[in-house]
Parts: sequence; C-alpha cells; structure tokens
Amino acid sequence: LTFYTSEHYFKINGEIVKLNLPEDVEVSTFADQLLIELRKDWGSYDAGSLISIQFDKFLEEHNNIDVIDDLKSDITLLFRPLPERSLQSKTETKNCIVLTVLDNVVSQLIVWLYDSENHEWKLRGELEAGKNGIVDVSASG
Repeated sequence: LTFYTSEHYFKINGEIVKLNLPEDVEVSTFADQLLIELRKDWGSYDAGSLISIQFDKFLEEHNNIDVIDDLKSDITLLFRPLPERSLQSKTETKNCIVLTVLDNVVSQLIVWLYDSENHEWKLRGELEAGKNGIVDVSASG
C-alpha cells in the first residue's frame, strides 16, 4: 500500500469485511449505495468515473474485482470524464449528491437524487456557472 492506494474494510453485523476492489479507488457510501471513484480504468469504466452500486448487492453477489463489467445492470454511472471534463468534488445532502465538474474550465453542478424505495438514482439537473464563473457546493450537518 502507498499514499495513493488502500484496502477498504467495512464492519457489517459485527464482522470486518474486506471489499475486493482495486487498491487505487476511492470508496464512500450514500444511503445503501457504495460509491466508487476510479483513479485508473476499470473494465469499461474510465479513470475519473464515479459509479454507484447497491452495497448489499455488491457484497452478496459481486465482491470481486474481476467481474466489474458483469455488473453493468447493477451499476449507475454518476459521472464519466471526457478529455475536457473532470470531476472536482462531490457533496452529499440528505437525499442528493451534488457533483462539481469542470467542463472546458467552466464550473458546473450536476445533481443526482437518490430514491431509496426503488434503489435508483435520478438526474435532477445541471447548472453551469457561465463563461468565467466558478461554482461550488458544501454541506454541513
């Protein structure tokens, strides 16, 4: 392990469980979702992508780094980078994730609403800061 790599463990029902993920991803949770931010390409997902999968489904069926492309039906791609577009940050609220994106050096917000009853993400909207604008979001609570 290095400064840029790590292993990911979660305590589930009193047991420590290692997530079988690439060592160079960043991992967080939102509601019942596992959020994975990629530093390198992983299967058909590009470096810089943000993907989401139901945490329990990942643990029970797919806790294996070799089958990421077999999980496409279970994964939501929340952000896909392009040569001129990168994810700067993500901010979580009670029901939403707000992504701050740089698109051709212009700040943009992308808002995803999570429907916990149906276990699905819905794109709520995008807001661009304008020609020379900068926009960012933070939350506390």
